[in-house]
Amino acid sequence: MTKLVRNAIKHLLARGYAITVWDSIEGDGEVDLRNSTDLDAIMGSLEGTESNKLVLKERTPEGFRAVGRLIFVYEFGEDDPLQDYGAADEEVEHDIREAFAYIV
Repeated sequence: MTKLVRNAIKHLLARGYAITVWDSIEGDGEVDLRNSTDLDAIMGSLEGTESNKLVLKERTPEGFRAVGRLIFVYEFGEDDPLQDYGAADEEVEHDIREAFAYIV
């Protein structure tokens, strides 16, 4: 995984998000890591797959709430794996765009 992706995820963690990692964007994907703020664990979960879906979460009094998602597909090369993203509101979209400014 590239240093750029690592730095982008580090930025999102610094903004206060937890991240859930799905091991595939296909229908049969499984959660590999849930609600993590551990950069090394997240990066480890991204390795060895053809694609990942990352769900950005905010902590609420009731637990965690999904507020955004990132889709990575690696078959096109590790330098530009971000294929799609979505955000619940403008603030989350700003954070994603800021973290991945080199792509979006």
